[in-house]
Amino acid sequence: MARRPAPLIVLRRADYRRIELCNIRGEYVYVVTPKTTSERVEKLRQEREALGLRRRELYAHDDDWPKLQELAAKLQRKRERDAKRAKG
Repeated sequence: MARRPAPLIVLRRADYRRIELCNIRGEYVYVVTPKTTSERVEKLRQEREALGLRRRELYAHDDDWPKLQELAAKLQRKRERDAKRAKG
């Protein structure tokens, strides 16, 4: 005897493009249409811009790279700490 599909409950979400009946589960499932590369990159750029981050070009020696990463992380922590102090 075939299973009856679950009742369709429509929820609106930006990333759900359509709803289909799944043959394996016998239920309606939300199908997420993959975003294009340009959509993903644009979202990433907007998130970084909202954080105030800018892309910079820098040539560095391989031996200096770990120290530069440590310095960047230290500056980021300081920026977050200062932002918390400004709020509270």
